[in-house]
Amino acid sequence: MAVEVEIVVDHVFEVIAKKSEVFSLLSDVPRSVGHFPDVVELIDRGDDVFEWVMKSKGPRGFEHAVRYACQYTSNFEDASVSWTPVKGVGNAVFSGSWRVEAADAGTRVSFETKAVLTVPAPRLMRSAVAPYADKALRGEIKQYIDNLQSTLNG
Repeated sequence: MAVEVEIVVDHVFEVIAKKSEVFSLLSDVPRSVGHFPDVVELIDRGDDVFEWVMKSKGPRGFEHAVRYACQYTSNFEDASVSWTPVKGVGNAVFSGSWRVEAADAGTRVSFETKAVLTVPAPRLMRSAVAPYADKALRGEIKQYIDNLQSTLNG
């Protein structure tokens, strides 16, 4: 049996890079995803659809690899990049956006995402799945943002 886990993450940060440089990086999905930890493969499905294949994680014998696809939309005028789920691909559904705006000392970047993960788990482990998945995803996103900040703060 599987456990469905919903996780929502919001984060705002500032970098010294110019707005156009930040938008250029975030709207280039493969380049942006190159900053995300534990990605085994990013598959370009065409039409701005990318399939993510993540490294297996979890306790030995119960490892689980997250896999999903999203369609990405970049809007230069709004300085935003959004992603919506592609149904029927993998075992997770992600949606979210980046928003970029000029700030006094560079650029303010807003990140938000919602994930719904479907994780197989035996009855005795079900109560541990949600906290583990939440902590793991938040840790990956923190590392992703740290990596982006390092690049954008040059």
